[in-house]
Amino acid sequence: VSDVQVKSYEGENDKVKYCVLLCGDDVDPAVVKAAAGALAMLTSASNKCCKKVFESKQWNDCLLNLLASTDVEICFRGCVIVQNMVASCKDTAEKVLDTQIMEVLQALVVKANLDSGSAQLTQYW
Repeated sequence: VSDVQVKSYEGENDKVKYCVLLCGDDVDPAVVKAAAGALAMLTSASNKCCKKVFESKQWNDCLLNLLASTDVEICFRGCVIVQNMVASCKDTAEKVLDTQIMEVLQALVVKANLDSGSAQLTQYW
C-alpha cells in the first residue's frame, strides 16, 4: 500500500470510518469485499489506522459482519483486520478482544477444523 494513501487515511478525516461502515453493508458484497480489503491493507501498514477503526460507533458490528460472512474472501479479510488490530498495540488488542469478536474467531477455528476433518467430536450421554 502506498505511503501517500496511508498518510491520507491517517489524517484528520473520516476515511477509515467510512471504510468500516462500508464493511457493514448488507446489500452489495463487492463493496464489502473492497472496503474490507482496503481496511486490511491500511491496518497492516498503520497502527494509527488500527486505532481510527474505533472512531466508527458501529465498528464492532461491522467487524462481526465480516467475520460472519458466508463469503470466505470477506471472512478472511475480516480475520486479517482483526489480526492487524490485535498486533498493533495492547490497548487496541484489549478493546477488540473484550467483545464478541473473540468468540466468533474461536467458532471460526472450530468450523475450520470440522471442515478439514481434524476436529474430534465428543458426544455426551
